[in-house]
Amino acid sequence: MSDFSKEVESYKEVLKAYNVQEIYKEIILYMRFLRQDFQKENESFRIGGLYEGLMDMTYFSIATDRLLQKKLKLALVFVHGKGSLEMWISGQNREVMKKYRTYFSADPGFFLPAFHEEDNEDALLEFTLAEGKDLPEKEDAYKAVAPMVKNILEQMEKQLENLD
Repeated sequence: MSDFSKEVESYKEVLKAYNVQEIYKEIILYMRFLRQDFQKENESFRIGGLYEGLMDMTYFSIATDRLLQKKLKLALVFVHGKGSLEMWISGQNREVMKKYRTYFSADPGFFLPAFHEEDNEDALLEFTLAEGKDLPEKEDAYKAVAPMVKNILEQMEKQLENLD
């Protein structure tokens, strides 16, 4: 039996034992529901499509016209390995990320504690909105995280004024 065949056999066992497919489906539905609420409740936001991911992260982007002018965006991310819902400040591409990396290399005074995991090339700065047993139910998720997202957006826009 090849190594790949052995890995597939192990994968099948994990799927059976831990109901992984059903849980993954619930996470995708959770994020779809959250995305729809952001789209419905915030006409001034530009909401990107849902990236379902490869069991690493599932996310959608949130931006305003001002952020898009600067080629920046926020990503509302479910990080599968941590079981956390996070907000990441990100750029349109690696060049934009490089331009703003120094500016966002330290916590510039956001109301939530900011951090940056060195191996995360997709984010300039990260915020944990909820994790583990503190994750709100699907029906309550928007009400729980929207004020934090709006606050981060407002603070970002104010800080970007200083760069002009």
